[in-house]
Amino acid sequence: SLLGHADTAFLERTYCHPQDVAKRQAANLMQDLLNNQNPCYVAFMKNKNRKAKKAG
Repeated sequence: SLLGHADTAFLERTYCHPQDVAKRQAANLMQDLLNNQNPCYVAFMKNKNRKAKKAG
């Protein structure tokens, strides 16, 4: 009522639903990036396990 809306349905449609969609899209993107079939992820994991070279 402070925002001038008759019920919460407007707020849910306007604010909650888009956030749920954005969260789902972000989760799907992370799942794709961290997939062991992704060549970038495979290369990252190989390099992650290497010992760091000392500088100098």
